[in-house]
This record gives sequence, C-alpha cells and structure tokens, in this order.
Amino acid sequence: MAPPLRNIWKEMRPMMDIVLIGTAVIFFALCFAYVKACDAL
Repeated sequence: MAPPLRNIWKEMRPMMDIVLIGTAVIFFALCFAYVKACDAL
C-alpha cells in the first residue's frame, strides 16, 4: 500500500510547488496593494 501512495505524492509534488508559489505571489501582491492603499489615505 505504501509504494502507490509514494508514487502519487511524487506525481503531485510539482503541482503543489506551483500552487504554493502562486499563493505566495498572490499574498505579496495583496500586501503591496494594501500598503499602497494605506499610503493613499
């Protein structure tokens, strides 16, 4: 039972990396937009 789960994890890992990188980029973009909005006040 362990090898199939390990194979599935190896296949999903690049997709998870892309999702995490995308989440980090969106987070920093939102932080930047928030700072710009607060500066405008």
